[in-house]
Amino acid sequence: MRLREACKARGWEIAGEYTDVISGVKQSRPALDRLMQDARAGKFNTVMVTKIDRLGRSLIHFLQLTHEFERMGVDIVAIDQPIDTGGPTGKLIWAILGAVAEFERELISERTRAGLQRARAEGKRIGRKPLPDDVKRRAVELRMEGLSYQEIGRMLGISKRSVIRACQNAGLTGAKTPPPRKAVPQ
Repeated sequence: MRLREACKARGWEIAGEYTDVISGVKQSRPALDRLMQDARAGKFNTVMVTKIDRLGRSLIHFLQLTHEFERMGVDIVAIDQPIDTGGPTGKLIWAILGAVAEFERELISERTRAGLQRARAEGKRIGRKPLPDDVKRRAVELRMEGLSYQEIGRMLGISKRSVIRACQNAGLTGAKTPPPRKAVPQ
């Protein structure tokens, strides 16, 4: 919305919108890949982002993108950071902020690892709580009756993966096919 408004205020035509929900750390993302393909095809001459870290958080990847855009004659504008790579000052600031974005990402990662280590040292459980034994037993019973992992998960309000794990821990194997139905003696 804000990017559309910024384009309208500048009198720019919007050639396309590219939105990823994947981390900026990833070098290959569907929308970014499409953006680069359209840039190579000459569909636009400016890329507008809210902040530079929306393009990437790895300095090397960020600089590669910047260099490739420059080679194609595509400028980059960040509306929350008054940067325009159309001139040398903007390019310098762009590179510095790219380094800062990577630094920030590494700090966050470092703090996360330290927090996990501290929690483990304090004996805290990391991850999801284990399923209650009665839920595990019921999952195994339903599997023995021939229901699929997905059906069991829906019935018990747990993930398919949790059902599979409960069944594997109980000695049931074969994620693809249900175990044979047991005949109930009459």
